[in-house]
Amino acid sequence: NGAFYNLPLDEFVQNIDNAIENGYTVALDSDVSEVTFSGKIGVAAIPEKEEDAKLILTEIKPEKSITAEYRQAEFENLDTQDDHLMHIVGKVKDQTGKVYYKVKNSWGAKNGKDGFVYMSVSYLKLKSISVLLHKDGLVKTTKTKLGL
Repeated sequence: NGAFYNLPLDEFVQNIDNAIENGYTVALDSDVSEVTFSGKIGVAAIPEKEEDAKLILTEIKPEKSITAEYRQAEFENLDTQDDHLMHIVGKVKDQTGKVYYKVKNSWGAKNGKDGFVYMSVSYLKLKSISVLLHKDGLVKTTKTKLGL
């Protein structure tokens, strides 16, 4: 029964990145029911082409550009649902420079990559419901806007 702040999508991601870059971790509430989320393999991504849904878990493939409108539509049609909590502990880049969030999953060290899922920025933008982070992890403009 707590309050949530509904931030514009880019600002939402900026605050997650700012928290991570300043030494804070982030609690993540996300949808993990997609075929492009694999707790077993340890990858979560949103392929540009639907036919790449299985391949994107083991190969680097182009991803969809996620807009606020697309995100909202997926939420309203129930394709994005609130079904799992995880913990963002850092960020990594693959060999092409593509950024992934290093997400601690609760399914144990035998799942994913030693208990971690590497979630692409596109997946985070589309399938995240909410985050919880320390107020000092917020960017200054957000902190001011929220009166914190």
